Amino acid sequence: MMLDRVAKRTSHNYGKSPEEQAEIIDSYYNVLPLLEKSSDIIIDTTHNSVEVVAKLLRALL
Repeated sequence: MMLDRVAKRTSHNYGKSPEEQAEIIDSYYNVLPLLEKSSDIIIDTTHNSVEVVAKLLRALL
């Protein structure tokens, strides 16, 4: 799903080359778990609209 979103993105070209896609996959499996372990909160934006995410963030203030 993540690479599909990158492939369809028109704002810039990062992630379109095989090397960049490999970097994205590597970061997903190796960097993301480290970030999650050190996070106080994780908001999954995969299935939420911008409005829902903004509401969740406002509730934290």
